[in-house]
Amino acid sequence: MGRYTDTQLASWQKVKKNLGKMHYDVLSIIQVRGGASSQEIADCLHRPLHSISGRLRELQDQGKICDSGRRYLNQKSGHTQIVWVAVADAFHGAVAAQPHTFPNAGRTSMT
Repeated sequence: MGRYTDTQLASWQKVKKNLGKMHYDVLSIIQVRGGASSQEIADCLHRPLHSISGRLRELQDQGKICDSGRRYLNQKSGHTQIVWVAVADAFHGAVAAQPHTFPNAGRTSMT
């Protein structure tokens, strides 16, 4: 785990309370990976895709994530998906990566 300032940790604790566990997990994966599709997030969390889609919409509505303009080819469905990225202040300056390890979901990038 990296070193974080006391203000970063305090800010993170405050934001974490408002995000909820699933929002936190989804946003953390997006931050740690530098962007992720809904299928990649579902694979990392071992959750069904439909449980992730709503969290992405909520995070987008909160202004915490946005469409990167990149697309991911979902090998399971054959459809392309948005690669979501966190906005610069998604964690209000706090460090997103906590002591989590998210496996590589085998990304096949289209763009």
